[in-house]
Amino acid sequence: MMNEEKIALNFKVQVYGELEKFSETISRSRCRIFYKGLNRNGTYITEEFAEKLISTIAYAPIKGIYEDDDADFEDHGEKRSDGKAYGVVPADYNFKWEEHLDDDGIKRIYACVDVLLWTAIYEEAREIPGKS
Repeated sequence: MMNEEKIALNFKVQVYGELEKFSETISRSRCRIFYKGLNRNGTYITEEFAEKLISTIAYAPIKGIYEDDDADFEDHGEKRSDGKAYGVVPADYNFKWEEHLDDDGIKRIYACVDVLLWTAIYEEAREIPGKS
């Protein structure tokens, strides 16, 4: 039997910063996506793969599963059909490598982009910044 490894195709990301009004229904924020090397989800991201990920980031959904009883986001879901899209990475995503100090005390350089959140459509979308 062939040894099959699972390759992570979804990343838990961190939306951060203050929400900035973009339009009557949309707010803009920033998002940390990944860093090169061994990531906490078990993936190893090379320079070449990082470039491929960045080149496909436009229009990626910002999605999650919000639990009303707990008033918090629980997960992204196992399947693409799980959860709800609360926003999107715009075509002009303002990519930058940014240094961030993680909770484990290690500074890492993350791939970061702007995200647009539908904060007037989904009240809970206003709670996304600061959550992974």
